[in-house]
Amino acid sequence: MRRPSGTTGSCTSYRTSTSPRSSPAAFPGSSPSRPTPAAPGSCSCDSGRPLPARCALFTPYVDISAAAPDALPDAPAPSATRQGAAWGVARYLDGHPVDDPLLDPLHADLRGLPPMLIQAAAGDEGPPDAERLAEHARSHGVDVRLEIYPVAAQSFQLYWSFLPEAVDAIARFGEYARGVSHAAG
Repeated sequence: MRRPSGTTGSCTSYRTSTSPRSSPAAFPGSSPSRPTPAAPGSCSCDSGRPLPARCALFTPYVDISAAAPDALPDAPAPSATRQGAAWGVARYLDGHPVDDPLLDPLHADLRGLPPMLIQAAAGDEGPPDAERLAEHARSHGVDVRLEIYPVAAQSFQLYWSFLPEAVDAIARFGEYARGVSHAAG
């Protein structure tokens, strides 16, 4: 069976940022590209590359079952509608079941994954997903740092030019990633 389209971008990014003998200090992802925590592990196994030293997820959207459509709509709808979300989820699933562990980390075995930083916005739909993911990862022995910021925008880190919380989040991610470099070097 082919790889779910939802992981293709994550795997491409991972393969281009690694070599067979080295891995990036941290592997970041955000909800628009829908990387899941299981994707770097899968990508490293598929490519023979080592796991990253750490993963960072920005506003992860992991419970796709709520928006999974029974049938693909004929045309895309605005993403802010339930129909638009269903269209996007159908494209993301690409024929795979909604509980495929590569696409739904809440059904995945996360043992052996590197430490994980999860950042989410308090006013977005993301905190319950972020909290459930953090709890699931911890139950599999993954070291997780969960940060919830008092903002309403999804992927708020993109608004660093005018949102102080975004500046703080990016700085904390930088410290998190540099912590690996300092520990390794």
